[in-house]
Amino acid sequence: MAEGDTIDARTLELNYEYAQRNVDVLSIWFECEPKRTVELLAQKDIPLSPNDAGKFGVYYESVRQDPLRN
Repeated sequence: MAEGDTIDARTLELNYEYAQRNVDVLSIWFECEPKRTVELLAQKDIPLSPNDAGKFGVYYESVRQDPLRN
């Protein structure tokens, strides 16, 4: 995903489902770092899978709690 591209919440959620709720796979599809994918999910309030929560949960929550998030 090119810098500055936007994606609506429903499309992002569907893509996450298609990627079998796996941030690493979704990151490959979006051609971006997993950290950026987690940011997108957090900004759109799309919950992480249990596996991704174990891996990225702390960062996800920090993005969700950021008052300046998009």
